[in-house]
Parts: sequence; structure tokens; C-alpha cells
Amino acid sequence: MIVFGDSYTSTDFKPQKEQPSPTNPFGNPALPKSSSIDQKWIHYLTMTYNSSAIRTYNMANYGATMDGFVRFYHEHFMPHYGIANHTGAAGWNATNSLFATFFGINDVRRCTDQPLSKDDCGEIYASLFAIYGFLLEQLYTAGARNFLLLNIPPLDRMPFSRKWGHPVPPRAVAAWNAGLASLASDLSLRHADATVFLFDTHALFDEVIDDPKSYPQTSLYKNTTDNCEEYKSAGEKNDFDDVCGIQLEKYLWHDALHPTTAVHEAMAAQIAQMLEAGLMGRGGMGG
Repeated sequence: MIVFGDSYTSTDFKPQKEQPSPTNPFGNPALPKSSSIDQKWIHYLTMTYNSSAIRTYNMANYGATMDGFVRFYHEHFMPHYGIANHTGAAGWNATNSLFATFFGINDVRRCTDQPLSKDDCGEIYASLFAIYGFLLEQLYTAGARNFLLLNIPPLDRMPFSRKWGHPVPPRAVAAWNAGLASLASDLSLRHADATVFLFDTHALFDEVIDDPKSYPQTSLYKNTTDNCEEYKSAGEKNDFDDVCGIQLEKYLWHDALHPTTAVHEAMAAQIAQMLEAGLMGRGGMGG
């Protein structure tokens, strides 16, 4: 897998350092402990919900917006891995690779931090999706044929939307996700030999917030609406603070913006199921 995204995906991979291998699927840095709160969907998809050995080249970075996608593509991907059948570090080709992108959380936050226009960030989104579409085309030209696009979770239901003074309107989130769905459909229609998967992160989070027992991985959650500030710097799933009342792993939210690891695992399980059902590499649209 070759992955682009923000803090929901980043593992702090550096392409100049140790490369992924069958025994070290992320290359660098060292993997988080199994008890760590730092395990993300990409960890679970690579190491748990997989039917074969996977190496993951993770270009994601904390705080990334669409501008970050541009930078990671030009500075990290192209110089090191940018051509299919290349004999360099990754050695990927059209049939053995999946390109995943998970952007939009920080773009929507940036837009809604300013007074919303009546078109719900429409002009801003249009320019961002033009960049997004261009970069997906560049990946296709480089040889990518299997794409996984993730839409964004319900930012309007996250603790930060209540606490930080800039509530996110649900319509701004819906508009982003609608734009991404159109982008995925357009990519699939333009290229009959490409397989495009669109994963509905938004629906999964909605279900977990409403009923954590919606997925076995999230059934331990006791609080899905708020975070406990005392856990902001915690690193272990079973950390406990009297002020918080329950262990960290029983909160959906690690902090006001980022979730704990159980929902990441639920995402990975559902993504794996979608990829398997969609028969990756057959062409067309999945999800």
C-alpha cells in the first residue's frame, strides 16, 4: 500500500530511512506496542485484517491538508517510488499495489474556521477537489490502478466542534463528502482499467457514536460524545484517571479531534471486507 493523508493515518514514516519489508511492514519508525493508543486503521489493515503480507509506504503527515498532498506527492512519493515497475525501494506495479488517500478533515476545519458563505465553502472545495483530482490522475499516469478513497467523519459531532468556538456545520461535512463521491465516480468512469473504492468513514463514525455496539471492535466504548482532558498525553489504552471515571480505551475520543484505537480497528475491518468483496483489480467502482 502507498498511503497519503493526515494525522488519522500518519505513522511518521520517512522515505529516506529503513524501508518496509515482509518482517517490518512499515519500515520506520518502530511499530507501536499492542497496548498503545497510537494504533491506527492503517496498522490494523496492514497487519491484522489482511489475507497476505502487506508492505505500507505511508506518506501521511500530521495536520495535512490538500496542500500537503501536493507536497508529499512531489517530495516523498515521486523521488522514491514514483514509477510502476521501478526497481527501487518499493518495486510496485499496477496489480500488486493499492493507493489510499484520506484527506479533508483539516481542509473542512480550515474553511469553517472563517465565516461560512451561503455556498458552504463551495468555491474553496471546488479548487481543492481540482487539485485532488489532478493528483489522482498523476498517480494513475505513474501506474496506479487500485485506489481507496476515504471520506471524512462527522466533524460536527466531535468534541472540538463544541469546545473550540468554531462549530462545524453538518452541511460543510456533507458537501465535502459529496464532492469526494463525485471525484471517485469520475475517476472510475475515466479509466475502465482502474478500480476505485470509496470508504464511508462518516457512516461508520455516526453508527459508533449512536451505538458503540454497532461493531464488535467498538463495543467497549462507554462515552462516544466527549473526551477527558486528563488523557490528552496518555499513551496506553488502559490508562485510568479518577477525574475521567473510565479507562481511556472506553472513550471514543482521545482528545477533542482524534479517536482512540478501537474505532480505527473497526475501520480497518470494514475496509478489508469492502476490498475483498470488491475484488480489487477488476476495474470499476466499489464501496
